[in-house]
Amino acid sequence: MPLARRFRQELTMPLIYLGGVNSVATMEMVAYVEDSLNVQFADEVLVQVTTFGDLVKLIENSKK
Repeated sequence: MPLARRFRQELTMPLIYLGGVNSVATMEMVAYVEDSLNVQFADEVLVQVTTFGDLVKLIENSKK
């Protein structure tokens, strides 16, 4: 499978399917991103992060 196609598929996969990432691990990733970028994400936004793509969008939007 071409790399770009595989990457697009992984962006839409629920985080739990990507290496067994669960909600605790998701929150740890978000906390790491917040600390690294010195930003704070609203809880109502965080509950909507279910895919890796959601996390990427959250990071991209924090840079605006």
